[in-house]
Amino acid sequence: DVPMEKALEDPMSVELIVSFEVLEQFLGEGPPALLEACGALEPATTVAYRVMYQQAAEAMVQLLQDDAYPGGLQGYMDATRQAIARDQQIAVQLNQAKRTREALVVLKRRKIMMEALAEAEAAGQ
Repeated sequence: DVPMEKALEDPMSVELIVSFEVLEQFLGEGPPALLEACGALEPATTVAYRVMYQQAAEAMVQLLQDDAYPGGLQGYMDATRQAIARDQQIAVQLNQAKRTREALVVLKRRKIMMEALAEAEAAGQ
């Protein structure tokens, strides 16, 4: 679990992403790309984030394929629920600190997780 202080220092950290769907979508359009477009990240930093996200996505796919995710599918869903709640808190604090661009990216990440969780829960019923 990432402490809130650390999450606010780097809200785009790969450590904050527990959802494969988030990684998948972010690699397509990426918070680094979004932040670079907003002028919040330099191009070199964008490349570094992309590499970290790609590595995390590959590791997460391997865990899910090997059925080695801690707690299995239920553990994955629980971690996603916790990340949704945490991202709401991060977004609020970023917004209060006038870091609106980053807050919007965190809210997008949260929305992706909420949609993926709803799909998974619907499929499980």
